[in-house]
This record gives sequence, C-alpha cells and structure tokens, in this order.
Amino acid sequence: MFTTTVKNQIMNAVFNGTTTSLPASFTIGLSTTAPNASGKNITEPAASTGYKRVTGMKFNSASSGKISNSALIEFPTFTAAAGTVTHYVLYHPTAGTMYWAGKLKASRTIEADTVVSFPVGNLVIELQDALE
Repeated sequence: MFTTTVKNQIMNAVFNGTTTSLPASFTIGLSTTAPNASGKNITEPAASTGYKRVTGMKFNSASSGKISNSALIEFPTFTAAAGTVTHYVLYHPTAGTMYWAGKLKASRTIEADTVVSFPVGNLVIELQDALE
C-alpha cells in the first residue's frame, strides 16, 4: 500500500507531467501493527531488542506491474524478544517518511537470536488495477 502522499505524487507525475524527486534507494523497517494510508499506525520493535532499520534497499526493474528487491535484505540479529512482526515498511532514506507498507507472507514472532531477511526477489510490490 502506497501512502496517500505517494499516490498523489505518482498521479501528478503520470497525468500532469509534474516531476517529483524520488529516492534511488529506500530504508526498510518492520511493524507489529498494520500501517495505514496516512503513513501512521506503525509500531516498530524497540531499539533495545537490537532492531534497526536496513538502509540502501534497491529494486530490480519493474515487469508486468511488479517490482522486487535486487539484493538480500537482512536485519541485524535481534538480541531480545520483540513481539510479532506482521508488516514491513519502506521509508524515504533521508526524510524517514513512509512510502509503502506491505503485509508479511507469514507473521514472525521475534525472540532473541532471530534474524529476519528477504532473499533476492522475495519482497514483491505489485500495482493492481481496480477495474470492476
């Protein structure tokens, strides 16, 4: 799910020719709650659990309305329990604002010594048409 702000940027770029400066890479985080379209309701694990966002995330070229991560994404090893993560969040690398959020294929209970990772091509973002 793109945030409403990003949807507006995309729509203005496509339909109005308005250029928007977009980042070449993103920062990814985890959330124990479902983010919303305003970019709120994000509950990241506490830093005291060893959690840290991963920076420098890049994507392959889009194909058939889908795009995926071009390199392994691996979070640092958790040093303490951090609850159950259910979503991932992509942030602007410098502004820290949410661009996209997605639900994990399976929720993940985080205990000490847990490593969360996304193999190459495993994190897939898809634009879908809403024609009914």
